[in-house]
Amino acid sequence: MKNPFKPKRAPLNLPIPKGGPSDDYHAYVIWSGGPDSTVALRHAMQVCRHVTAVSFNYGQENWNEERLAQKWYLENNNFEAKMQGRFKHIVLEIPYEFFPHNPLAGAPPEVRYDTLADVKGSTAAIETPFRNGMFLAAIAPRISDTNGKRIPVVVTGCIEGGATVAHSDVTPRFHKTAGMFLSSALGRTVLVSGPLLRCNKHDVFRYGSFVLGINLSMTRSCIGSEAHHCGRCFPCQLRRRAFYLSDTPDHTPYDAPWDFDDADCVAFRTEGKLPAPQKYNPKWD
Repeated sequence: MKNPFKPKRAPLNLPIPKGGPSDDYHAYVIWSGGPDSTVALRHAMQVCRHVTAVSFNYGQENWNEERLAQKWYLENNNFEAKMQGRFKHIVLEIPYEFFPHNPLAGAPPEVRYDTLADVKGSTAAIETPFRNGMFLAAIAPRISDTNGKRIPVVVTGCIEGGATVAHSDVTPRFHKTAGMFLSSALGRTVLVSGPLLRCNKHDVFRYGSFVLGINLSMTRSCIGSEAHHCGRCFPCQLRRRAFYLSDTPDHTPYDAPWDFDDADCVAFRTEGKLPAPQKYNPKWD
């Protein structure tokens, strides 16, 4: 079965039907309200006529902040009206007992760093093992109710360059195997895909801002429960670096300053790893 969300190294090469969104698939997008999953959601709308955004409350400390980011995004885009009822957003709750090791439940760990060089390889401290596997298990009953003429596609916002991979449920192999498992369990073809899997985080930010026109400053990355982003935790540092490397305006309120001349960012520019910045998005004006 052809995968409409086949990942590409560069987001601009992601496959989009020339005749507009396809009616052959129904996309179920795992959406946290963060920048990566928000880009995946908007990309899914370019590919599929029927899209369901699925958010999860599994005891994470920043759930209220994630929920606010989701509500803001939906209220300011009015997808239900624009897509004429073909878009839905559902929230599912997973009891925290299913995650014996959930570092994001209760008070989050005080993971604070001064430079990006300090945070490399530290994602295990803030990642929940088999989280995506549990998400797929929770979505499976919904998939069984999908119109039989449409192929369900579960879309994740996992990316290759966003963080050091600490768990195997964010890998291409997991996505492929999960699709085979769900297909066997439900007795119908089910695809599990991560269209951004082969992309770097700054490529995703550039694609989301300059191509899809998303205000990524209103998304949520911080693991803390404060209203503002702390600016120091691992996700915040990745977020700030991605904004900087993609030449995307960052209007996110942070509680801590950050040096935009970070040696890691400078290395990306001087070594020629960053493509020339694209034209500024007029929607930011």
